[in-house]
Amino acid sequence: MARRRGSGEGSIYRRDSDGMWVAAVELPRGVDGKRRRKVIVRKDKASAVRAMREAQADLERQGDLPTSSPTVEQWLTHWLANVSAKRVRPKTQYEREGDVRRYILPAIGSKRLDKLTPEHVTAMHRYITDELGRSSTTALRCHRLLSVALRDAKRAGRVTRNVATSEYVDAPRAAVPASRALTLDDAVRLLDLAVQDTYRVRWTLGLLTGARTGEVLGLEWDRVDFDADTITLSWQLQRLPYVHGCGDTCGRKRAGSCPERRFETPAGFELRQVRGGLHLVRPKTRSGWRVVPLVEPLRSAMLSAWEAAGRPDTGLVFTGADGGPLTPEDDFQAWKSLRERAGLSARRHDARHTAATLLLALGVDPRVIQSILGHSSAVTTALYQHVDQTMQRDALTRLSERLALPTR
Repeated sequence: MARRRGSGEGSIYRRDSDGMWVAAVELPRGVDGKRRRKVIVRKDKASAVRAMREAQADLERQGDLPTSSPTVEQWLTHWLANVSAKRVRPKTQYEREGDVRRYILPAIGSKRLDKLTPEHVTAMHRYITDELGRSSTTALRCHRLLSVALRDAKRAGRVTRNVATSEYVDAPRAAVPASRALTLDDAVRLLDLAVQDTYRVRWTLGLLTGARTGEVLGLEWDRVDFDADTITLSWQLQRLPYVHGCGDTCGRKRAGSCPERRFETPAGFELRQVRGGLHLVRPKTRSGWRVVPLVEPLRSAMLSAWEAAGRPDTGLVFTGADGGPLTPEDDFQAWKSLRERAGLSARRHDARHTAATLLLALGVDPRVIQSILGHSSAVTTALYQHVDQTMQRDALTRLSERLALPTR
């Protein structure tokens, strides 16, 4: 009776068809009980023997070896659709897909996954920063994304090591951004102009509380409490990307044009569709779900807007000309117009930095600022428990008084 080869044992022979030397290493049987082998082909016997010995050493060290390898592009395409999409929020998934398409695939997409080296990873860094002229922060983001994808490839047995870890290559350093917080004079100038602006309540809310754009646009009237003088920030308005529901068989390039288009979200992701791709989604972390005091002049401005709208019980606070949600795109255009009239180049998100900077300049406890802005980290989460509404109200009232804002 013929003896079966055990795991790790190898064989070598010369192939008659082309004269190449073939080495085969026996691997552990698959879950289906079928035989598995790692096949190595070389031009000469010595090279085949050497490669077989290396494979046997890797097998001894790791317990198993991949039998075939896709390219980086093939793996990332599979990983984005089948792993990443089920793990992260839709907006994060959309950003990952863009980074893979624009930066990673052009640099190393054609490389075989199991042949990827630390040198390939650093070449990707150089492609992003030197050839494309992007910042080192972009290179760092792509490095981290690649590292996560390779970690999952290692788990799946596609590679034997993750060459994007610090064991093999240093990650790029994030670029140090210049401070973009508005000065006190800039903030006052913006708010003076905003008094005559259609969206004056929106700008006052953003600059005075540091609320994110999505939090402002997603605010509904049932979360504005004029009796308790508070605003509950518990949803964000975001545009979620469509994905093909047809398995890419419809022939349409844009997923939004697919007859079977749909939204793909990870398990447990809470959202409410408002219109088309616009949804109300929960904040990333529990600390982002917060109650902010409603102080003057914001309270009076919001009360006037509520009365002008007929004192609604629900519905979005900020709407477009058609009565639907104020879209992020329209909001950006309104901000662009306002900042140009003020002679500033500030981004919308700079209003958030401004609130933090001005509160800090007033000597407000950083824990209070973190609770107002809804920041979250392993260090500050415990600190939030000691911040109460009285401290928040005092902080925001002092900021309002410092800006000398009118009540109407």
